[in-house]
Formats: sequence, C-alpha cells, structure tokens
Amino acid sequence: MPRSNRLASPTFIVLSLSMLSGAAWGLESPIVGPRALGMGGVGVACTDDYVAQYYNPAAFGFFGLGSGPDDERSASDNSNLQRKDWGMGLDVTVGGQVVGKLGSYLNDILGIDIARLEGVGQAGSVDGKTLQDLTKVLAALSTFDQSRDAILVDFNAGFGLRINHFGLGVRTYGQAVGKIQNLDTTHIGIALPAGTSVAAQINNITVPVNTTPGTYAPTALNPTQQARLQAILQQTTGVSAATAQQAVNKIDYSLTQGKVDPALIDGVIAQFNSLVASSGVGSLQFGSNDTSVRLIGLGVAEIPLTYGYSLDEHWSVGGSIKYMLGRVYAIDVPLFSAGSKSTTDYLTDGRNNYSQSTNIGLDLAIMARLPLVQVGLTGRNLNAPKFTGPTVNGVKFPDQYLDPTATAGIAFIPLTTMTLAADLDLMRSASELPGREYQRLAAGFEFDMLRTLALRVGVSKNIAESTDPTLYSAGVGVNLYVMRLDVAGQIARRTVTYDGRDVPEVARVSVALATDW
Repeated sequence: MPRSNRLASPTFIVLSLSMLSGAAWGLESPIVGPRALGMGGVGVACTDDYVAQYYNPAAFGFFGLGSGPDDERSASDNSNLQRKDWGMGLDVTVGGQVVGKLGSYLNDILGIDIARLEGVGQAGSVDGKTLQDLTKVLAALSTFDQSRDAILVDFNAGFGLRINHFGLGVRTYGQAVGKIQNLDTTHIGIALPAGTSVAAQINNITVPVNTTPGTYAPTALNPTQQARLQAILQQTTGVSAATAQQAVNKIDYSLTQGKVDPALIDGVIAQFNSLVASSGVGSLQFGSNDTSVRLIGLGVAEIPLTYGYSLDEHWSVGGSIKYMLGRVYAIDVPLFSAGSKSTTDYLTDGRNNYSQSTNIGLDLAIMARLPLVQVGLTGRNLNAPKFTGPTVNGVKFPDQYLDPTATAGIAFIPLTTMTLAADLDLMRSASELPGREYQRLAAGFEFDMLRTLALRVGVSKNIAESTDPTLYSAGVGVNLYVMRLDVAGQIARRTVTYDGRDVPEVARVSVALATDW
C-alpha cells in the first residue's frame, strides 16, 4: 500500500531525538551546565563547582584547602574555592542546529502524499497544491548536499557530588544527526496514462488564475527559463508549443505560490528534464525513489571518579577516570518510496537498532592561579574510547570514537563576584558529517551582584567552519541561600526556514539546581 500523510518535519525531529532516550552523547564538544552556557561555553579556567569534573578536574585540588591566617582568603584564590568543602548539583542542556538546506525542505517532503504526487493531473489529484508539492520536491532535490545538509540535536545531563578533593558523578551526553543519504534524482517520474504527456497532465490541474498563453504573465520564470522549460516539455511527441507554454505558466504559478527560492529555479528546471524522461516508466517513478534520511545517534552514559591534588596554592593537577556505557543507534528512513511503514514505524525501528558496548575514559587537567588571573588546560577522552556500530538491514554502520580533545582557558577575576574568561579548543574534532570539524573559541563575562543574582553573557564560534554562525549567550543565577538556580540560553542571530518559519540556525538552553558549601 502506498504511504500517504507522512509525518511533518517537527514531529520527525522530536522522534529522532527520542532514539537517544537513556544514554546520550555529543558528536561535537558539549557545553555542560548553564553557568558555562551563559558565558559562551567557557569553564576551563573559571569553573567553581561540581561541573569542574567536566571542565577542569584540577580545580578539585583547591577545593577545601581552608582559608589563610586569620581567615583571610589567599591572594591567588580568585574564585574562593578554598572555602568550599562540599557541593552537589543537577543540570540539563538541550540544543539543536540546522546545517544547510535540510530543515528548509524536509517538512515539504515528509508532508507529501506520494500516491498523489505520482498521479499529478489525474483524477483525485487535480488541485494546485499537488503541483506546488511537485515543484518543492524538485527544488529540494536540486539543492540537497549530502555532505553538508543535516539537522543535529544534542543533549547532556548529569548529577555531580564533590567532597573536598574528590568528585563522583553520573553524566550522559548525546547527539542525534539526521542527514540526506542516497540522494536519488533519477526516480522522479509521474504516472502517465497511455497517449498522454507530462505537459497534458500538468494542464489537467486546476489553478485559480487564467494560465492561457498570452493572458498569463509569468513572475517566477524569466524568458530564458520559460523557453528552456517549454523545450523540455516538448520532448514528448505530440506536445504543441501552446500546450507546453500553458504548462509552463501553471508551473510558474506553483513556484510563486510555493515560495520556491528564485536561486533554485534553474535546478528545478533541470529536474523537470529528468522527470519528463522518467515519467510513465513505473520503475522510475517517485514510489521507487531511494532518497533517505540517515539518523545516527551516539549515546554515552558515564560515571566519572575525580581527584585533584594541589602542589601549592598556585598549582593543581587532577583527573577523572570514567566508566562509559555507549550505544550507537542507526536507521535509514526513506523519504519517497512506497511501502507499508510510516515514518513512526521507522523511528521505532531506530530505537531498537543499536549496538551497546562499554569502555573506560581518561581526563587529565592542570590549573594555575596567580592574583587576579587563572589559567587551565584540560584533556578529555585521552584514550579515544571506541563504541561499536550496529549492523542494520545488512548495512554495517561504522564504529564511533570519542576523539581526544584539549581545551585551554584563561580567566581574569578582579573580584570574587566578577569574572572575564575565554576558552579555546586546541584540537579539531570530527563530526558525523563528512568533512565537518569542530573547534570552539568562546569568551564570557559574569557579574554576581551581592552574591544573590549572577548575570552572564558570552559569545562563541566554531572556528573550524567559516560558514558556522557566531553564537550569543546569556544567563542568570539566583542564590536561594540553600540552593542555587541557574538558567541560560544560546542562540544564533542567523536564521533558516524551518517548517515554514524563520528560526535561529542554532539554539540551546540549560538549567541547573546546585548547592555549594
């Protein structure tokens, strides 16, 4: 039975993320906790609570050292770490990014009735929307880039407990990636009754304007594009110039009503050339199209044990050894081909298509403190833990590695209530997208008014990808005496069209509840 009434794109993405219920991990360096997120992602040199397990385990060497003579704070104890004997907290961070054109067109494709698309112009498919759907699909196929177009959803959450120089926690990291797979621009034909043509089928469609040649004035297609499209439609024997021109006019109207990007119209015309050649041949129609979205999720839950040792009041070293349980999820979801499964069915399969394995991870760090200034260096997953990829429907998906990372940080702390900090990833880490890399440069500022209300702002950029947007962050922390509530958000000013709306290309939120003593 042909599929119809496919799920819309927002539902598809939410269900993609649900593949990672339980364990999860980020293929690109995650930002842990709202304090760091509000400051753009910094933390290596200025971390001051339980999330030091992630940002810089060496900070544990300074926790609980006590104050100086007469209860005076050491001149190099800029963040007042020495007074902190214990603390704990819980945090959650969720974000997403649209890369390229996938978000703009995925909703158009998933909402299409494939049977009506194949039978455009026939009984039951004479409405103008079906022709608009056809032009949108051809626009999508003309612009998709398998190596760049994707939607990424990331998630991390954790609980941490610190007692003086020791820390213990549970943390999960995750990212689901949806990207175009097997882009198929060959199987894009429509069904043709005997003796008819694509132009004739298009002319069977009713639109609310007069498209008679000489009456209709095209607005989407320029004269050169009209002539090219008319010649393509006349490749079928017996199609007159007037018949082809009226079909061109109806296509022009559909391009306008569907708000197809003018920059893609040449690509749409090129796809019409393939459509005319494929139409009427059952094996080359949309129902046999192999284009799919590949969903890959790498999930890791870890239990880190942390220890820090201070060499003196200026230098400390630390590290975490982590037990890691990982799952690699994978599924290919067809966009067009007919079958009995819905998108929901495929996503359900994806939740069950995973390979689970365990490993050990190692983080090492150092922190140096001088009056007003702190610096740090943290290396994470130095042993490159590996997690086995699954075999799904005879396809062996690759093993996934947590690439070693090294991040340096510097913080200027003129007051215990004021911090200006910057972090830089010293190494580039690979993404699930071919050729895409990640290397964050971030800077942030925090002012803690009367130790009651902390205000934070920050900025960050993936300097490994010149096309990635600059991200802006803000957050607040409220001291409730016994507990502290922190919230933060991050956003890109640059927008993309998603589900018919302009949305930020990148967005992320985080919340935490913690206590420090």
